[in-house]
Amino acid sequence: MSLLLMPAEVKQRLDKTRRDFLWEGNNKDHKIHLVKCAKVTLPKQYGGLGIKDLALHNKCILLKWHWRYNQEAASLWKEVIQAKYDSYSNWCSNKVSTSYGTGVWRDIRKLWEIFFSDASLMVGNGERIQFWKDIWLGDTPLRNVFPSIFQIASHPDSTISQYREDNVWNLILRRNLNGWELEEVFSLMATIQTSAINSQRRDKLIWRHSSDGPYSVKACYLQQSSKKTVIDQWPWKLIWRTKLPPKVICFSWITLKTLA
Repeated sequence: MSLLLMPAEVKQRLDKTRRDFLWEGNNKDHKIHLVKCAKVTLPKQYGGLGIKDLALHNKCILLKWHWRYNQEAASLWKEVIQAKYDSYSNWCSNKVSTSYGTGVWRDIRKLWEIFFSDASLMVGNGERIQFWKDIWLGDTPLRNVFPSIFQIASHPDSTISQYREDNVWNLILRRNLNGWELEEVFSLMATIQTSAINSQRRDKLIWRHSSDGPYSVKACYLQQSSKKTVIDQWPWKLIWRTKLPPKVICFSWITLKTLA
């Protein structure tokens, strides 16, 4: 679960075993499954039973490797990954292009876009964040916002700090600007002037769905679960907070679900 992506066949067999046990217990007689598995595996606050969706939980655990990749700078395993695949940016490795074998990192690397969609970069001294290619102002890389200027940039892989000298922005271009490019440069300069560069603090990655910043498998699971369903306003948590016997609570839950 923590290193390998769960095969679909394994998930199907485990899901069947869990469904049968939930609705039939140890009896061999087949019984009707009253609520769909997709609803059962939702967190309780979203109207489910809180039983883990194995594939989703597996994915959330694998996503944590991207967080560790950015936090454990001196770890041996990260050095091995970088030596084998090189860096796509300062925040992840290149994609694994081999189509053979069962490389552990290949499946983890495929999840990078999912991970980064719920993360953001906090600018510090600018020594790690790439000026043009990373998302550090707004929600789009500057190379997409100012494509004409990016095309004539001398060092497109430069970090933010390499574009600053004595706390002053210094764009390094391959040629002189044409008249029609001036407006785009002025707009770029106005945009980057709004950034807060702190030379006393390192650049870092922030997980947006955690209260204090670090990645959490639990927080990720809740976030990904919320994308699977239309969240209604029914106060499902109240059902589970009552002091009624578990059988009564589960019967009430089934009744509400079948009526919904």
